Amino acid sequence: MRIIRAACLWALIALAWCAFVVALSTKLRAHEGYQKWNRPDKPAGYSCCNDSDCAPIQARLDGARRVYQIFINREWVDVPREKILDPGKPANVNPDGSFHACWNHSTGEIYCFREAEPKI
Repeated sequence: MRIIRAACLWALIALAWCAFVVALSTKLRAHEGYQKWNRPDKPAGYSCCNDSDCAPIQARLDGARRVYQIFINREWVDVPREKILDPGKPANVNPDGSFHACWNHSTGEIYCFREAEPKI
């Protein structure tokens, strides 16, 4: 009986370890698309991404004012035009075609915004 309990315990530990490794690798892969993004309002070399501040985001276009807004910290915030990435640059590839932003989650400062790809 003791051997069965020990085997079950080791199986649970192994399963938990596998889940941790998968979760970590998924998080790392999720930021791969952002690594080449550079802040459009800064000199070359200032990255948009700090491994935890970029994510797909809910966004909308205020047509009357012709400005994008993103939903962060439970409110709609205007995206300054100088923060919008140029979709024509190969480094600014959109990972999945949806809206993406990089921002400081504490202060709300927007580093970069990537428009969604047009729906065909």
